[in-house]
Amino acid sequence: MRGSVILLDGAFRVGKSTVALRFRDRVAACRLYDPERLGYVMRRVPRWFPGSTAGLADYRHSQVWRALTVRAIQSFAPASTEGEWVYPRASAACREHLRNHALVHRIDTDLKAPDAIVDELIAFVEEAIA
Repeated sequence: MRGSVILLDGAFRVGKSTVALRFRDRVAACRLYDPERLGYVMRRVPRWFPGSTAGLADYRHSQVWRALTVRAIQSFAPASTEGEWVYPRASAACREHLRNHALVHRIDTDLKAPDAIVDELIAFVEEAIA
């Protein structure tokens, strides 16, 4: 899964963070970035300020938020030859995700334990990158 970027999206308080933490625990060298923190900041910036999402019902609809999220992922690049290849590729995948909704995979989480969701997520990612 090296070089893969997985974006977890869903309704508030459904367990995305729990799934992400358990995924990280099971996948070696996995890093987490929570773009909600950036969204919280952008939501509190006054409406008149460029990039503010205070006037939006959901900050995830902001092109500025999406662009900054991609930049944040790029900033995780370690100073290594692997990082020089992996993270530009990962950020390119994020940009493609913004344009291509065919890259979205939905996992039905109703009545599933977080570990079962992680199992399905790992299986999907392994199949997608094979």
